Amino acid sequence: MEELHQGHLGWVRSVAFDPSNEWFCTGSADRTIKVWDVASGVLKLTLTGHIGQVRGLAVSNKDTSYMFSAGDDKQVKCWDLEQNKVIRSYHGHLSGVYCLALHPTLDVLLTGGRDSVCRVWDIRTKTQSFALSGHDKDVCSVFTPPTHPPQVVTGSHDSTIKFWDLRYGRTMTTLTNHKKAVRAMALHPKENENAFVSASADNINKFSLNPKGEFRHNMLSQQRATINAVAVNEDGVMVTGGDNGSLWFWDWKSGHSFQQAQAIVQPGSLESEAGIYAACYDQTGSRLSFTMEKLLGGQTRNGASKTKIVCTLGPASRSVEMIEKLLRAGMNVARFNFSHGSHEYHQETRDNLRTAMQNTGILCAVMLDTKGPEIRTGFLKEGKPIELIQGQEITISIDYTIKGDSNVISMSYKKLAEDVNPGDVVLCSDGTISLTVLSCDTYLGLVRCRCENSAVLGERKNVNLPGIVVDLPTLTEKDKEDILQWGVPNKINIIALSFVRKGSDLDEVRDFLGVHAKSIMLVSKVENQGVANVDEIMEKTDAFIVARGDLGMEIPTWKIFRAQKKMIEKANALGKPIVTATQMLESMTKAPRPTRAEATDVANAVLDGTDCVMLSGETAAGAHPRLPEAASDFLTAWKLNAKAIVVVTKGGYTAELVAKYRPSVPILTVVEQECPEEAASVASRGLVYRGIVPVIATGGSTEEKVRFAVEVAKKKEICKGGDLVVTFRMINGSSVVETLLVD
Repeated sequence: MEELHQGHLGWVRSVAFDPSNEWFCTGSADRTIKVWDVASGVLKLTLTGHIGQVRGLAVSNKDTSYMFSAGDDKQVKCWDLEQNKVIRSYHGHLSGVYCLALHPTLDVLLTGGRDSVCRVWDIRTKTQSFALSGHDKDVCSVFTPPTHPPQVVTGSHDSTIKFWDLRYGRTMTTLTNHKKAVRAMALHPKENENAFVSASADNINKFSLNPKGEFRHNMLSQQRATINAVAVNEDGVMVTGGDNGSLWFWDWKSGHSFQQAQAIVQPGSLESEAGIYAACYDQTGSRLSFTMEKLLGGQTRNGASKTKIVCTLGPASRSVEMIEKLLRAGMNVARFNFSHGSHEYHQETRDNLRTAMQNTGILCAVMLDTKGPEIRTGFLKEGKPIELIQGQEITISIDYTIKGDSNVISMSYKKLAEDVNPGDVVLCSDGTISLTVLSCDTYLGLVRCRCENSAVLGERKNVNLPGIVVDLPTLTEKDKEDILQWGVPNKINIIALSFVRKGSDLDEVRDFLGVHAKSIMLVSKVENQGVANVDEIMEKTDAFIVARGDLGMEIPTWKIFRAQKKMIEKANALGKPIVTATQMLESMTKAPRPTRAEATDVANAVLDGTDCVMLSGETAAGAHPRLPEAASDFLTAWKLNAKAIVVVTKGGYTAELVAKYRPSVPILTVVEQECPEEAASVASRGLVYRGIVPVIATGGSTEEKVRFAVEVAKKKEICKGGDLVVTFRMINGSSVVETLLVD
């Protein structure tokens, strides 16, 4: 490998060369497009505008200043690279756009995506000429050859390849040679070859470009991988890239593989992250560019962690020694779980945290996680668990004084008989026991149920009512006591609110906090019916937690993944910090290393754009006025290839605006406060935001504070002498963006 270009913060999904061979561009899961100089490999430009990963790129062969992009955000854009801005957008796809292509002679753009449709656009008028529908699954590859009459070829996850007549928008031929998803296709650049190749997980096939798409031959070896990328040059050297990092070179005519290579897993990445997602030859055919699936999403260019870690301090992690280890390992926020433990217990842990912070010199924010309203089963006779048999009937009473047995149990929710109906489901003990409602007696407060599975039920187990709108307050009397008697005196930075159901819940909490509401960040956990009101909640909350545990009781497990991605996407668009919580690394309660599935889970959350991952059992029990200005310093940092952004702020709001734009470099937040306690509070708040590195500077002028921050950055190896740093501050209500050369 001659050159390795690094700069993206996520998996690189697409690559395209300029027809003049002066530059090439790459699109990534970090939602950016980067333009690189072909000769030197230097990064020339970074473009932002997509809010989902960029999957497709193409450069006009008529005017090389025009580039087209498509992404998971359903957006298709035309960029003017002389002005560095979007000049046209093409709207019509119902879901993510996975591929795009330009007709070699006509002003026609083709896009295919998850909605199973290939759309044909007039480039200049932005009108949709045709919607080529016929595939059953995602359209993930498309090209259009210079033939007459004009035609389009599409490949799909439904394992078929379709030829379309571009004059009438009709299917000409459907090829069914593949048995698995067709993920990549490539046209031979020489017109007289009149052929193309398609690839899937089962084989690599070559076809003629005539209207019938006649099959020519298979490639004669098995790469034994899902082929995501194919490229071929004029000399007939074909390359295929697989999801296992394999890179095979083939002779176009004979179908023999004459060379194999393996992508090298980068330091800190998993073996599964060597996958190749895109490949492209330059205009000479002598230079091949391919993209490796590399875990850069949670790292800055200098290796400093950007995604934050919230750790729960519990029995296994509350000693000074263990907390020091957590701080050095990267803990940014310490979570105190008030579902368990007394005030005295948590006070001892808080004191230990203070000592550990003083010993290490590392700042850490404090989160009070409220117990919140909950429904639990009652006590049992003699305290003995009862055995429930599948098919048996049992009665639930709202009289919590009853001691239950195999015939009758109690629950703490007084409106149970009023709110549930026959056919509804009652889940007990983390969903391990499922009861179907048969009848309700609202007068006596009784609910008759049938057991859907055999299980053992203990005392005081949690209860979920999927799909039921429960009438419970956001803050219980216990929560209010915990906040006022423990949280406020201990100067907590964050309150995590359990079971937030609507935006007005947050207004009520702020009214309760009174003067303390300004200094305490409210983080909403959406665990039940709050999913339906997620937009309203996100507008009101300071930050957001995807609480996958209880969410999994409300919606099917297979939908949690999609719900998590949608919530992260919404929060990113609003610039609100988002935390992904529950069972991120659950196996580490017993094992020293996470499973591969867990590691991939964390990686996906990071690459989706989560600000924090929250570890619970793993650590507790285990061994808008200034938005343009905020964007400007982010763009300045990219254009100058700066190593850091220094933001001078009093309340932290300015730094949070900058963090909204997800810059690839650390944001050093210099807090200007005369009172050390207030400065620490503002600095701690920033620990929740992705990429922010708080710096407390007391006394001196603003320039002196900036220089102090730069010295901190040098000590942390964020920058060195000769590097550029972008500074951002407010002077008399106006924003000032400057560059600073590091001594």
